[in-house]
Amino acid sequence: MMAAEEQGPMPAMTAGCPATTFHDFPPNEFSMPSDEAATTTTTATLGDDTPSLSERLRAEANDLYKQANYGGAAELYSRAIEFDSANPTLYANRAAANIMLKHWDDAIQDCRDATKLDPDLIKAYLRASKCYLYLGNINEATHQLELAKSSIQSNPTLHDNSVAVERDLSVISRVSQLFADYQAKRKAKDYKGALQQLEVAILTTDPSIKMNSKTTSTSISRLTGADLSGVPLAWRLLRTDALVDCREFDEAGRIIQVVTTAQPRNAQAITIRARLLFILDNHQASIIIQLLQNALAYDPENKPAREFLKQVKALEVAKREGNEAFQQQKWQDALNAYTRWLELDQEEGVGRAKILSNRATTYSKLGKPGEALKDASKSMEILELYSFPASASGVITTPQDLAICFHAPLFLKLYLRRADSLTKLEKYEEALRDYTVADTIKPNDHEIMHAIRNAQSAIKAAKRKDYYKILGLERNASESDVKKAYRTLALKFHPDKQAGLSDEEKEEANAKFKLISEAHSVLSDAKKRDLYDRGVDIDGASASDGQSGYGAPSGGMDDVLRMFMQQQAAQGFGGGGHGFEFGMGGNGPFGMGSGTYAQYGGGARPHSHGPRYPPRPGSGFTGGSQYPPRPGQSGSQPPPPPPPPRPPR
Repeated sequence: MMAAEEQGPMPAMTAGCPATTFHDFPPNEFSMPSDEAATTTTTATLGDDTPSLSERLRAEANDLYKQANYGGAAELYSRAIEFDSANPTLYANRAAANIMLKHWDDAIQDCRDATKLDPDLIKAYLRASKCYLYLGNINEATHQLELAKSSIQSNPTLHDNSVAVERDLSVISRVSQLFADYQAKRKAKDYKGALQQLEVAILTTDPSIKMNSKTTSTSISRLTGADLSGVPLAWRLLRTDALVDCREFDEAGRIIQVVTTAQPRNAQAITIRARLLFILDNHQASIIIQLLQNALAYDPENKPAREFLKQVKALEVAKREGNEAFQQQKWQDALNAYTRWLELDQEEGVGRAKILSNRATTYSKLGKPGEALKDASKSMEILELYSFPASASGVITTPQDLAICFHAPLFLKLYLRRADSLTKLEKYEEALRDYTVADTIKPNDHEIMHAIRNAQSAIKAAKRKDYYKILGLERNASESDVKKAYRTLALKFHPDKQAGLSDEEKEEANAKFKLISEAHSVLSDAKKRDLYDRGVDIDGASASDGQSGYGAPSGGMDDVLRMFMQQQAAQGFGGGGHGFEFGMGGNGPFGMGSGTYAQYGGGARPHSHGPRYPPRPGSGFTGGSQYPPRPGQSGSQPPPPPPPPRPPR
């Protein structure tokens, strides 16, 4: 049994009605009175016996036509023409039979022969118009009706045919406008609107087409599964192309299968099939290229096939260059090739999702997690539309759905790539979600489970103070890196560097200085750092071996202050009578302990509890001191302002 797309027309008989109607067109618009074929008398005069034989053949042909035996009717009409070749009605009747057989070219030729013999045979013009319309040639269909209209205007006796001619002209005008709308919308890439206009044109031509009531809710087409065998092949192929545009692959594939089975050399159908395979990316490029080359062999003027072949070849070259560069670890070359592929591609099919995945991996190799994240996300979006068409209508795709779909391996790769990028961008909760989906796609994978645990630890760590980030270090920083970063930042935010700052800025600098000291107290201690790296909560403010406040360990702050004193001395504080007061007692605002500053001459103020020590020789603070006089000493210098209050722990 033939597929629905190519089934022949139903018998064109209407019970109780003398008119024979075409199955392919509305009865009230495209009708042909069968009694014309049955009752028209011959005008041939080829001898006494010839007219009677022609009449008998014509009568038998009419009977076969009424029985829907169109092939038999056409054959008998041909035999009748042999005996009465000057009878225009015989040609017109055979044209009617050929139309029912969908022998459009033969029918058109019969109509031409009929109008040559009788230029006023209006039915021949009407039938020729129908044939051209079936072939998708709207301009010529209109021209045939204009010829009929001209004959009517020049012959008043034909006026009764005006209604039929005007009706057909109106239909063709409407169809012509719908086709113009279809082309405009497709050019504007409004593919859904283009398909809708085309299907309205088809229904306008033949309202008898029954739409499938079982069409899925996600289908855009109104004619999915409908019998369109009476629709011009050119229109069916236009609709198929529009279906591919709208990603209605099942319906498009069904039509292409039927057409290519019936007409294996139809270049337009072969080109659409190649396009369908390219978008789904389920065949090698060599197969697609061969199909397009076949289409051009059958129709060298097929412009879409030629342009698409050129595009496919260029894309294949770009992909090959990208893959080769990637294998050779030439990351930038691979990136350039993949980017060129994406710029050339016009279909945005499954192949685009794969190239985006490749480029995401390349971006990751180049240390660009943000770009890798974008490509992976876009790739997943495209792949989901092809794997789960209902997602375009808002239907949620679950991880379980991903695990059993055809593209599950690619989805797994994309989720892992995106999770890795999110981790590098410190978006740990989003990374955990992607790793969890990957675990659903591929359960019990040790690497994925390890990544999940790491993400969970990172989320927990992110809620703590990031001491590495505070010091501007990577997590693999060495001990010397920690010490160097601490010295630099401690000097920058030390309270004695805040002379020209506002109170708000001083408060902010103090807070930063505290965090810097906390970070150093943990990261400079191997045991504390190990605990911190394993997720144990370590409070740097109270984890500094018995020191309070900022908890700077022995040696670290000494080095910082030594650097600071040397810097100040170089700026003119040594021996010039300027002096400098730190006031760093054991309970001072920076909590450095009573002996931390003693060797630098940092005597305690009255509010300090630390002992006083003489200045260290050679420290640059021995002459012309402006410190307040110690007990028992005299001096006229007023005491310096008190130090900033100690920040709370």
